[in-house]
Amino acid sequence: MSNPVWLQNTSWRETGRQVKVGPLDGRLTIFVVLLMLFPSLILLAITLFAMGFFYVLEYMGYTLPNAFRKLSALISGNKRNGVHYWRQHKFRF
Repeated sequence: MSNPVWLQNTSWRETGRQVKVGPLDGRLTIFVVLLMLFPSLILLAITLFAMGFFYVLEYMGYTLPNAFRKLSALISGNKRNGVHYWRQHKFRF
C-alpha cells in the first residue's frame, strides 16, 4: 500500500504533470461542478459525452492540446506553405 500524497516525495518535477481524477482528466471537474449546481438532463448528457471524449483521448495517448496539434497537422497536410524552398523537407519517405 502506498503512502498518502502528503508523505510521498513530491517535488517541482511533478508540477508539469496533468491533473487526474481517477482515470479521467482533471478538466472534467468543471462539468461535474456545473452538473451539481444546475442539474439537468442536457448538462448530464454533455458531461457524459465529455467524459467519454477525454477517456478516448487518454486511451489513445493524447492530451487535449496534443490532440488539437495533431488535428491541425492533419488538416494542413504535408506541404509547408510560407516556408522557403530550402527549408522545406525534401526527402519524404
